[in-house]
Amino acid sequence: MIDIHTHLLFDVDDGCKKIEDSLEMIEKAIEVGITDLFVTPHYSFRRKFTVTYDVIEERFLLLKEAVAQKGLKVNLYLGSEIDETSDLNNFLENNMCHKLDNSKYVLIDFGTREAVIDDICYELIVEGYIPIIAHPERYSYIKDFNTFKQWKETGALIQINASSLFASKQIKKQVKKLIKNNLVDFVSSDSHRNSSTFEYFKQAYQYIEKKQGIEKAKMIFISNPKKIILGEE
Repeated sequence: MIDIHTHLLFDVDDGCKKIEDSLEMIEKAIEVGITDLFVTPHYSFRRKFTVTYDVIEERFLLLKEAVAQKGLKVNLYLGSEIDETSDLNNFLENNMCHKLDNSKYVLIDFGTREAVIDDICYELIVEGYIPIIAHPERYSYIKDFNTFKQWKETGALIQINASSLFASKQIKKQVKKLIKNNLVDFVSSDSHRNSSTFEYFKQAYQYIEKKQGIEKAKMIFISNPKKIILGEE
């Protein structure tokens, strides 16, 4: 399985603080069957997570080296979880934050306020990017379920958190409805420092396999994420 959204890069945001923490979490990921991991630190002026592009690259290389030295069987890829901003395209063009594995795919969090998501995603698509909306089941300002469908029609993709299947009644209901309506492209752990998020990841795979079949589960957890790695659309 492939996890496209984690905060396992050390000392860059609210995720892992030390490289030892990162390695411990990666070991937990491997235990549940994850073979490929994207580390996607926050890029957010609002939350003051603005570690520079070069520092992120340096720490990513250190983490990859540590993973190799420890003999951990996992492939690591770099990206960012970017807070919604009117300067998003400028950030990307000027290498202030990371696309997923330097592909066309961009992971964006619109959860802090009601944003004109359709417009922002459309602008990114025009510029050649593929926007992935991070955990929209948590966006409390979304009242009309058709909004999710509109995003998909625009060309955006949807990533849900595995833990949302075990969250509050409202979030759980929303995420199950997204799955049932075939609006989910990716399921991720959004793991920070709690190893139980990987157990949720495994259970989410089992839930989708049970409800929609093994082929659908493989598509969401393997095939769709693989397209990012291969640079496919």
